[in-house]
Amino acid sequence: MFKLLTRLGKQPLASLVKLDTPIVSTSDYLSAAVKAGLSDSQQISLRISLDRQDTDTKLQHFLSENGIAVFPYNRVAAYMEKLRYRSGGRWRWVSLLAYNNAIPQEVLWTIGKIRESLPHVYFYISEFERDPDPFLAVSVYPLPQITNTNTYVIERWDEPGFRM
Repeated sequence: MFKLLTRLGKQPLASLVKLDTPIVSTSDYLSAAVKAGLSDSQQISLRISLDRQDTDTKLQHFLSENGIAVFPYNRVAAYMEKLRYRSGGRWRWVSLLAYNNAIPQEVLWTIGKIRESLPHVYFYISEFERDPDPFLAVSVYPLPQITNTNTYVIERWDEPGFRM
């Protein structure tokens, strides 16, 4: 299992995501939407989308500025699929609040540090029914909307070599 994990290659976020995206002014954009004649429901939907994009940009900057590297989402998913294939089990992302197992104190500190700066992000833990192999992910989207483009896998535990 450790050989698979070492190939996941935790990397600085800047190597995976373009970080020069400016934080946009949602008020300017929304006033343009009003002038364009968008309906109230379209404006609400647009505001939610812009708020998430803004928070995602802030999250990217926060992770980068605080030296929190990420595992590429696609590699984590492929790793979990290999485990599933080998053991016949299932894996999924569950909300931090729905996770019923112990979480290392270091991981809780990471969660707290992010939550303090970005209170509206969501945390997920991978759950594998046959062989616990948790990863921690953070996203601005609720389940089931998390994808490889809006989710950052930032921690793991119950692995040989964790925090070495």
